[in-house]
Amino acid sequence: MFAIALAIAAQGCVARPRFTALGDDFALAPGEAAVLRGPPDYVVRFVAVVSDGRCPRSTECAATLPVTVSVSLGTGGGETRQELSILDRDVGEPRFKGIRSCAPLGPYVLRLRDVQPWPPTRWGIPSSLYRATFVVGASCGVAAATR
Repeated sequence: MFAIALAIAAQGCVARPRFTALGDDFALAPGEAAVLRGPPDYVVRFVAVVSDGRCPRSTECAATLPVTVSVSLGTGGGETRQELSILDRDVGEPRFKGIRSCAPLGPYVLRLRDVQPWPPTRWGIPSSLYRATFVVGASCGVAAATR
């Protein structure tokens, strides 16, 4: 456990990672990490918002696109990067081609649940203001999202 905390701090993410439990929602700012205690311990790091195509709340749009985030997932032995997307607050894995809100995390699944704030204008949001909410669970199904 201590080795993972040191590895996260060395990457400049956070001095003290937050810990989460299976099934609990947790929010991260870009660069922050959370640890799901194992063994092994699984680290989830919110890298950045890759794109945000959501229609601003104050604007009428013919269509809206997803918000996509980059996450780094792994154990003390290595990390992989994944991109996860949602159209609005998560209701389970979207049924649209090319939109994936879940990624494998060992025997579990990491699911992107929400990204805030919603764009107030077409000009976007400073990256430091974003917060992504995730949950680690057994599956990515709709039933799990409405618990």
